[in-house]
Amino acid sequence: LLWICSRADALELVAVTTIPGNVEGGKVLRNAVGAMRFFDCGPNATIGLGEGEAHRQSDGFMGQDGLNGLAGSLPPVELPKEETRDAAGVILEAIDRYGDDLVLISVGPLTNLAAVERRRPGTLGRVRDLLIMGGAIAGGNVRPYAEFNFWYDAPSAKFALAGVAHAVLFALDITNQLCFSENYTALMVREAPRPQS
Repeated sequence: LLWICSRADALELVAVTTIPGNVEGGKVLRNAVGAMRFFDCGPNATIGLGEGEAHRQSDGFMGQDGLNGLAGSLPPVELPKEETRDAAGVILEAIDRYGDDLVLISVGPLTNLAAVERRRPGTLGRVRDLLIMGGAIAGGNVRPYAEFNFWYDAPSAKFALAGVAHAVLFALDITNQLCFSENYTALMVREAPRPQS
């Protein structure tokens, strides 16, 4: 999300959906919306919350707040229920509206994508690109050979991937080499537009 916000000149953020994962669902949603507001990104993006609560214990990789201690730097967010929609519905609406112009980027468990495929099989195949951060080749981060996003909801990962002919996977091995450094994070925070009061 932070990378997309930093590229507002090249990308249009049309929707963000969240699910419980490293922290409970409401906290993930507040972090995402807080980051969007902090970086003045995606002001018209539709927000969706996936169903369910954490069904696996997190490894604590992202800290207690889900952002390695940075959540306190974000503006406070209290979302009225009417602003938060069903994640699968938000994704389906975006696919219907943008079709093959849409790129879906998943950086968490594939729960919401699997929900889309369950509701309307074959729909994920209509997007231009499906980019997924998940899986591992040489070793995992929650088990010797398991990466968190696929491990957390393995049935959804299997179901979502079985429903598409083409997806680009960014396995843990790649993401570990291309880390979002503290220096880059500090630079983004310094250069972030400040929301108007």
